Amino acid sequence: MIEELIDKNIFDIEVVITKYKGEATEIVCQKLIEDYRYFVAVGGDGTVNEIAKSLINTKGILGIIPVGSGNGLARHLKIPLQPQKALQVINKLKYQAIDYGLINNNPFFCTCGVGFDALIGEKFCAK
Repeated sequence: MIEELIDKNIFDIEVVITKYKGEATEIVCQKLIEDYRYFVAVGGDGTVNEIAKSLINTKGILGIIPVGSGNGLARHLKIPLQPQKALQVINKLKYQAIDYGLINNNPFFCTCGVGFDALIGEKFCAK
């Protein structure tokens, strides 16, 4: 669907499917060295966070196709939850900088929990 709907006049695409937690961060860091500028997270808040934290203080730009269970950041940014509509937003190439938070030097972009909330989040991610 991405190959079909993305504006090829703006973007050259390379689809990479990650295999383990943290791999998206590694891939984005390598692609930044190779002068890639545009990145699209296809997933939920975890995938978005992995990619977004690699783009801090770079010229990299993040698009989001929300297909996770919560999609908190996409919802907050009013990105459509339908992949086709999210791609239409990406094709407009309108972007803005957003703030992020830090906990123990770990950036986060949407929500952060402590105590019982963090315990539930950890158990949810372990599945």
